[in-house]
Order: sequence, then structure tokens, then C-alpha cells
Amino acid sequence: VIMLVLISEGLVQILWYNSQTAVTVAISGGTYAEGVVDRLTTISPLYASTDAEKAASQLVYPGLLAYDETGNLRADLATTWSHDGTGKIWTVKLRPNLTWSDGKPMTASDVAYTVKLMKNKDISQVLANNWSTITAEAKSTDEVEFKLENAYMSFPTALTFGIVPEHILNNKTPVEISSLFASNTAVPGTGPFKLKNV
Repeated sequence: VIMLVLISEGLVQILWYNSQTAVTVAISGGTYAEGVVDRLTTISPLYASTDAEKAASQLVYPGLLAYDETGNLRADLATTWSHDGTGKIWTVKLRPNLTWSDGKPMTASDVAYTVKLMKNKDISQVLANNWSTITAEAKSTDEVEFKLENAYMSFPTALTFGIVPEHILNNKTPVEISSLFASNTAVPGTGPFKLKNV
């Protein structure tokens, strides 16, 4: 009986120790499922309007920055962001070796192109109004510069917009861009997920 008690006590201690020191980590593969009560007609960051569409869009088309679980901004596709002394010029450095899901490189040019699309009233009146006085220019393959009309110290909160691929959408009309996104799987993203179907 004493031997059984000692063995049982030893097993309990081992299980307790393992539960205190074990670390859960993510592995590649598998399926992610999330239920949302809302409509999901597009995952395009240019056209997403409902909470469900915005949440799905961020999984496939992440932004330069994102919010962490505590509501603070953190780097996502960017590594650093800073402003000049006036607060009107912001420089964002991209993570190295970013690629679209089709294997093409994702560069600062894609960021500048996305801003150009967001400023197009035929794409979105709301986005166009919000970005009308801001310009974005690729300074190199991994550095983009934003110029603001006025100093705006909370500008990094605007850098959570999803980036879209210039090499797929360039020279397309707003109607053609809308059609490509309507298929939901035709436009590659840089996020950790790909949309299979809706």
C-alpha cells in the first residue's frame, strides 16, 4: 500500500510539473474555423465593410501594422516606422523577403499602389476621403514614405490597412478590380491564410 501511494504521489508530481512547464506552440497545417454572425461577400481590404469581411480580410491581406491582443500597435508587414521633425513625413521599413501567396515579392511599391487605389473615389468614397491628402512613395524595395498635409502623430493607427498586389491589379479598371476580388480567390495575399471558398 505504501509503495502504491508513493508511486501515485510521484505520478501526480510529474503531471503537475509538466503542466507548469509545458509550452503550447503553433504548428503549420490544419484548419482554422471561426463563426461570425454577419455577411461575408468579399475579403478585399478595398471593399470590406462588415466586421466579418474586415476580420477575414486581415487574415489574407495584413497591414503594415496591426493591433495585438491588448489593443496596442505592433509591427506586422513592417519592422519600423518613424517620422521626421515636422511629423508630416513618415517612413516605414518593410520586413525582408516578403512574398505574395503566388511567390512574387511584396515590396514598398505594392504599399504605394494600395494607397493610390484607396485614394480612387471609384474604388471607395470613404477610403478616398480619408486618404485624399496623403501620398505614399516607394523609396526602395523595402521602404515607403508617407507625406501628410498636416502633422498627425496618431498616423500609425492608419497603417493597419491591408496591402494588395500591384502585379495583379495594375492597369485594371475599378470594375475589373472589383470583379477579381468578387471571385475571392483570384487575388493573392501576404497573410498567414489563403481563402479556399465562401
